[in-house]
Amino acid sequence: MDFLSRTTRLVRFFHPDKRLDFLPGKISDEALASFFEANLEEFSAIKDGFKKNVCLAAKQLTEKPNIVTILQQLPLENGNTVAVVGDSLSDDYQSWFEILTVAYKEVTGKTVNWINLAHSGDTSMQTFASLGKVKQLQPDLTFCFIGTNDSRIHANCSKHCTSLSESFENLKALKLSCEHYTKGSVIFLPPVGVDEDRISNDWLLTAMNAKWDNAHLKSLGDFIVDELSPVIDIRSIFNGPNAGDMFLEDGLHWSLDGQLNVAEKVILNLGKLVR
Repeated sequence: MDFLSRTTRLVRFFHPDKRLDFLPGKISDEALASFFEANLEEFSAIKDGFKKNVCLAAKQLTEKPNIVTILQQLPLENGNTVAVVGDSLSDDYQSWFEILTVAYKEVTGKTVNWINLAHSGDTSMQTFASLGKVKQLQPDLTFCFIGTNDSRIHANCSKHCTSLSESFENLKALKLSCEHYTKGSVIFLPPVGVDEDRISNDWLLTAMNAKWDNAHLKSLGDFIVDELSPVIDIRSIFNGPNAGDMFLEDGLHWSLDGQLNVAEKVILNLGKLVR
C-alpha cells in the first residue's frame, strides 16, 4: 500500500487529539501530522478530502424531498445538542454522524451542536469514560452505537474483549446513564458484523493481531434490538447483495457508501422516533 493510501486510512480512524484531550496542553496539527509520518500540508490535504466527501454525501441526501422533510420536522432548536458515543464506525471522519450533521445544517440552517464523542477502538466498557462529557453536555438527543469491539479477539486467545454477559450489563447501564443525562431520546444502533476474510488479510488489523467474531456480534446485535428500545436497526444494509460495497478493504470499517446508507436509514427512522 502506498504512503498516501496508508496515511489516509490511519488519519481517518485514529484521532489522538480526541483520545488525549484530558491532557492540559493542546495537540497542534503539526504534532498530529507527525503521528502519521506526514507533514502538515499532507495532513491538512487528507482532512480536507474527508470534509469534501462528507459534503458530497450530505448533498445526495438533501436532494431527496422525504429526507428534507424529516430533517425540517425534527424537534431541535438553536442551541440544542446532539451527541453520539461509540467506536470507529462513528469516530470516522466520514461517518454517518458527520454526514447527518452537514445534511441537517444545510437543510435547516439552525445552530444545533453536533458533538462526536466516539473513540476508535472502544468497547462497551470503555464507553463509560465518555459519560462524563454526556453529563456535561446534557444533550437533547443521544445516539449510542457501540459493541463491535466487544467481539474483538487478540493474538490466538479465545476470549473476546468483552464477554456477552458483560456486554449486556454494560449496555443496560449505558442506556440508564445516557437517559439520565439526556433531555430527549437515547437511540441505540446495533453492530452489523464484519467481513472476516478481509480482516484476516488486512495489513493494519493483522499487524494489530486482531480479529472479530460475527457470531458474537449477532448475539450482541439481537440483544440491542430486543432489549434497548428505541433502536435503529441498520444491519440489513450490510447483509444484502451489495454488502461487499458497504465495507472498506479491511472488512471492519465502512466505505463512504456504507456510511451514507446508514445516515439515510438513521434519518428515515428519526422521523418516527423523535417527536
